[in-house]
Formats: sequence, structure tokens, C-alpha cells
Amino acid sequence: MAVAWGLFPVCFDPDTGLTGFKTASEYIIMTLLTGAGVLTIHQRRKIGTRVAPLLAGAIFVTVVSEFMFTRYASPFGFSNMLGHLLKVLSFLLIYQALIVEGLEYPFETLARSLEKARYGPLFHNFRKAVKDFALTIRSSFNNL
Repeated sequence: MAVAWGLFPVCFDPDTGLTGFKTASEYIIMTLLTGAGVLTIHQRRKIGTRVAPLLAGAIFVTVVSEFMFTRYASPFGFSNMLGHLLKVLSFLLIYQALIVEGLEYPFETLARSLEKARYGPLFHNFRKAVKDFALTIRSSFNNL
């Protein structure tokens, strides 16, 4: 609505290109994303060994994407197109990190959460019992 009502600053002028507001905004976004990336890497043990690298990669790709958005001279130029393609790649990495990893490895996600809580030893024993039970079932089927 702010754009429709003319309240949002102009970001691109066909005669002069990108405005100072657009460029400054992109650099602020890149700075915030870089901070988020550093925190993600720093907290990777808490986030998970499968998820953290994917999220950190998504953040890095997004930073490069935002940088490309400071370089285009035309809305139809190569830099703008590359920036949008990198955005798609970033979203694919986020999808892989949150959806695929969360659905394929929910037990590991749950284990990590419970081990951080006061139920760590109890959950460790439960996990060992489930693994032993699964091995017993598998060996029973192999002996049939």
C-alpha cells in the first residue's frame, strides 16, 4: 500500500538508475544477513549439523543476490536476473534445510532438542532401546 500511495521512496529511476535509498537499503540488508550468517555458523551445534550448513549457504547466496541488486543498470539487465536466480537458489537451500531435513530426519531433530533439555539421559537410553529393538526385528526377519 505504501508503494501504491506513493509513500515508499523511489528505488529506480530510468534516467539515472538505482537511487541512493535502494543502494543503501541493499547494503543494510547485506549487513544484517552477514550477522545472521555469523550467528548461524557460531550456533551450528545447536541448529544441527545437517541444517546449519544449508542455512549458512542460503544466507551467503542471499548476500551475493542482494549485492547483485546494487549493480544493475536496467531492470532487465544481467545483474538483476542473476540476483533473482540466486534468490531462487537461496530458497531451495532453505527448503532443503527446513522441510526436507526436518521430514527425513525428524528423529535426529527431536533427539537434539530432548538432549538439550533435562531429559537427555532418558532419551539417550530410549534411543538405544529403539535401535536395539530394530536390530532384533531385522535379524528375526533375516532368519526366516
